[in-house]
Amino acid sequence: MLVRSLLVVVLGGTFFLPNLAFAGQEGKEANKATEVKKAEKPKTRLRGRVPRYFGQLGLSREQRQEIYRIQAKYRSQIAELQAQIAALRKAERQEIEGVLTEGQKARLEEIIRDRAGRRAAKKPAKKDPTLKPPDKK
Repeated sequence: MLVRSLLVVVLGGTFFLPNLAFAGQEGKEANKATEVKKAEKPKTRLRGRVPRYFGQLGLSREQRQEIYRIQAKYRSQIAELQAQIAALRKAERQEIEGVLTEGQKARLEEIIRDRAGRRAAKKPAKKDPTLKPPDKK
């Protein structure tokens, strides 16, 4: 049994050690090729989400990347416009409330508080994770 084990180790070493040394060289060449590809491709891969239903079209990686670039291009413009819309809505609301009498303003605040209380009551209460349900007997 010992002789068999030694034979396997010796023969295995004879066949596998040269291959391992050669495999290490291939790995270095592959790493150099990868480095060259990275140098050629300075743009990072973008991530995001394609619009609804576009994912069902079988888009290529290049198409997805182009869609993400387009979305990134418009993202800041859309954010600026949304901020402008929010500011306009706030100004509109203030101007509308300027038409109200003091009594109407007070009543409006009361209505808003009441509605907020009703919404809070409709929401299910968050369960305390430290509490355990009672034992059933």
